[in-house]
Amino acid sequence: MEYQMMGLVCNLVSFELQTLMMLGVVKLDPWLSPFKDALKQRYAKAQSWIKTIDETEGGLEKFSRV
Repeated sequence: MEYQMMGLVCNLVSFELQTLMMLGVVKLDPWLSPFKDALKQRYAKAQSWIKTIDETEGGLEKFSRV
């Protein structure tokens, strides 16, 4: 699946790979390491909402223009 978001196309891949990619922020900023679990949970919640909006509202772009 692809989503157009803020002018960027994001290819959605497996959740595990997405989570690993998202946690790259911890490598960039080691001070975030204690919050790794919270970051995973927030990322999962955001992905869940994106999926829900896609399924019920016709996508993020359409939803954001309402």
